[in-house]
Amino acid sequence: MIAFSTLGKEIDKRGRQDPDQDWRCTAACADAGMPDIGPTPSGTYDTTTLYWRHELLHRRVLRDFSARCFIEADRAEKAWLDRIAGTGVKRTNSLPYRIAWNGFNRIAEMPDSL
Repeated sequence: MIAFSTLGKEIDKRGRQDPDQDWRCTAACADAGMPDIGPTPSGTYDTTTLYWRHELLHRRVLRDFSARCFIEADRAEKAWLDRIAGTGVKRTNSLPYRIAWNGFNRIAEMPDSL
């Protein structure tokens, strides 16, 4: 059985990464109206891909696994959430996307103010 992470990395149900390092977004992602986030990452570091830029940040954070690092990250996340909360919706996602995420949000008991 195959599953896909949010970044589209193929993983089997036992948590093992696809041996071919095959990175791809499923057709369901594209059909759900996901934005174009740039080139598809490969198994090699590439600054043009969102995945590898985030992975670099993640690995640098792990070097400083201190409370200071998490305090700064929490502060930055709160500032970002405050900033985007005040912006209006610029586009509406497709109906299947909205139905799916409304269901996921209900199951997770997410606040309605998303």
